[in-house]
Amino acid sequence: MDIKSDSVSEIEVLTRFIFSTSHFTRKDSRIKYAAFMPYKGKTSVFRTSNLSYREIWNIGEAVGDTSGRSLKARGDILAENVYEQDLKVEPSTSWHHLHADITGWPSERAKTKLIAMKLASKAKLILKSSDPQ
Repeated sequence: MDIKSDSVSEIEVLTRFIFSTSHFTRKDSRIKYAAFMPYKGKTSVFRTSNLSYREIWNIGEAVGDTSGRSLKARGDILAENVYEQDLKVEPSTSWHHLHADITGWPSERAKTKLIAMKLASKAKLILKSSDPQ
């Protein structure tokens, strides 16, 4: 699978890096909807199919370094789960060749929150401190 292509396949893994402990709960290993809420109409993700654990964490650490934030966890989700919500995944490679944005969010906050909740429920939480490297 060519993950550098302009279209994002349904079977690709997308990783949402999490920098705030308020965006997940350790107790029940759950991502909160806030982790997927869009900023300026988009949610930043990385296309991480076929990457090693270390390669994925290296990308997340680089993202944190550029914004002065400390990487806490990540949420891995299939692109299919995004498409099921009538959203799009658009490659946005100016900063990193594997970067993409989830776009097509509704303008109504209540609808956006509901979709973010659905994405969070489908995503797998992986804590940085517990991931085998």
